[in-house]
Amino acid sequence: MREGTRPGTRPGVREERTDPSGASSPKESAVRRHLTSLHIPVLTLVALAPLVALAACNSTRTLKGTDVVASEPAKLEARAPIDIAVLPVVNNSKRKGVPAKELRGAFELALIQRRYSPLASEFVDGRVVEAGYRPGALKEDAALTVTVESWDDSLWDSHTAVTVTIHASITDAAGAELWKGQLTQRFDLGKDRESYSTDAPLRAALSNKIAGELLAALPARPAKPGHAN
Repeated sequence: MREGTRPGTRPGVREERTDPSGASSPKESAVRRHLTSLHIPVLTLVALAPLVALAACNSTRTLKGTDVVASEPAKLEARAPIDIAVLPVVNNSKRKGVPAKELRGAFELALIQRRYSPLASEFVDGRVVEAGYRPGALKEDAALTVTVESWDDSLWDSHTAVTVTIHASITDAAGAELWKGQLTQRFDLGKDRESYSTDAPLRAALSNKIAGELLAALPARPAKPGHAN
């Protein structure tokens, strides 16, 4: 037997020695690091699983304005109107329950929330009623026309629910259309009924929901640098 060779080992094959303290040899450490690295992608996917599930849940959340069928915003953004005349609501549904005044005020508020400046309705009405409205006659940048195509309030008394089809159109001072959007949706305010003592404020709340939903699809004016709005 060759000196330095332990029984049971082949000549010429170097034996890997283990540190008496139990520490791994450099080769063993390298192998373990390699094997450990193979598990990193698996561990990463496991760690990300809750985030993937959360993203999937968020993707199914209904966002405001997503039910609106709207035109491309290019013309509106190119013209960039600021002062907008909100004309009296057109009621094509012929239903007497349409809250035209409340809807008009709600659309004025919704425009403000999108950083536009609606003209005072009293000023607009003075021109519309007395002389008839002509685009640009009010020195406005654009005009908003809201048309109620259908208004089904047969479930209002029992469920405080209304199903509407409503259309909005913005035209410039020359009468050219810059943007339009249409919404058909059921609005259910049954949970809010107890918060109102009379029907009038409840219908105003309904109008705000309708206007907010429809104009959520309207591109907001960009905020000025250094300003919140």
